[in-house]
Amino acid sequence: METVSPGSAISPDDAWLLLSAVAAHVAETAGVRALILKGPVLSEFGLRSERQSYDLDVLVPRDELSDFLVAMRKAGFHNTDSDDIWHDLASHSVGLASAAFPLSVDAHYDFPGLLGDQAEWFDSLWRDRVFVEVAGVSCSVPSPSDSVILMALHDLRTPVTHRLASDSLRDLASRVSSGSCAATTDEVIASAARLRALGSAGRFLAQLAEGVAAPHLEVPRTRLFLWRVRVALGGRLLGVALERIALTGPRRGVLLLARAVWPSADDIRGALPPNARGTGTLAGYRLMRLVRGVTTGGRKARRQRSADTIRARQGHERGVLRAGERGEAS
Repeated sequence: METVSPGSAISPDDAWLLLSAVAAHVAETAGVRALILKGPVLSEFGLRSERQSYDLDVLVPRDELSDFLVAMRKAGFHNTDSDDIWHDLASHSVGLASAAFPLSVDAHYDFPGLLGDQAEWFDSLWRDRVFVEVAGVSCSVPSPSDSVILMALHDLRTPVTHRLASDSLRDLASRVSSGSCAATTDEVIASAARLRALGSAGRFLAQLAEGVAAPHLEVPRTRLFLWRVRVALGGRLLGVALERIALTGPRRGVLLLARAVWPSADDIRGALPPNARGTGTLAGYRLMRLVRGVTTGGRKARRQRSADTIRARQGHERGVLRAGERGEAS
C-alpha cells in the first residue's frame, strides 16, 4: 500500500470517485433521486477513452433540487453561483464546492436537448438506470444507451463548425455502430425516442442510421426550433434567454426577462444589509447584476468551450493512438 503524507493533495481522478460516493450517499439519505453523469463510468461503458474529469455532474428532478442542495450544504458544500442575470436566465445547474475536494459539483435540474416534460424524461432515465459501485458506494447512473444520448446532446450544444466536438461525435457514433461499447444502435435510437430527443440529437443519430430523426415524432416543434437557435448561437446568453422566454409564454417570458434584468426592491432586499437599501444603492446593485451577468456569461461560455476543446482533443488523440496500435497489430 502506498503511503501518503498528511496534507497531500488528492488527485482529480480520486477526487471524482470520492465526490461521486459522497453525492450519492447524501442524496440517498435525503430521499433524493440523483443520477451521476459522465466521468470514468463512460469509459467503463466503452463510450469514450479514459480522461480526466474536471467536475462532477449530478442530475436531480427539479422538484427535488432544494432538498439536495440543503443536504449537500449540511455535508459541507457551499453554492458557487453568482447573483446575476446569466444565472437567472441561462443556467440549468447549481454549482457546489467544498474545501475538502479540488473538484466542484454541478447539480443539474435540467438537460438542454431533452425536449419533453422534465418530470417525464427524468422518470424514464431513473427507471432504466444502472448501478455502479464507486468508492464502495452504489451509485445510480444512466443506462449505457441513455448515456450515449446525453453525451451526444452535450457535444451538440457546440456549433457544428467546432471541429473537435464533431470529432467527438464521430468517435461516439463509431463506437456504437461498431458494437465496441455497451450500447447498440437500436438501443440508442430507442433511448432518443423515449427521451424525446430524436430531433435535437438528429445530427448524431444520422451517423448511426438513415431516417431516424423523423420530425413528426418530436414534441413540440417549437422546442426543437429553439434548441437549434441555441446551438446556432453557440450557447450565448441571447440564445438561451430566447429559449427560456419562449418556453414560459410571451407574457410570463417578458416578466421573467424584466425581473432578471431589473429585479424589484423586494427581490434584492435580502441581498443587501439594512443600512444599504437606499434608492441609489438599489440602482447600483441592479446595474452590477446586469454588468456582471453579461461578463460572467461570456467567461463561462469561453471556459466551457475551452474545457470542451481540451476534452475533445484528449479523446481525438487517444483515438489516433488506438488506430495506430491497430495498424501495427495487423
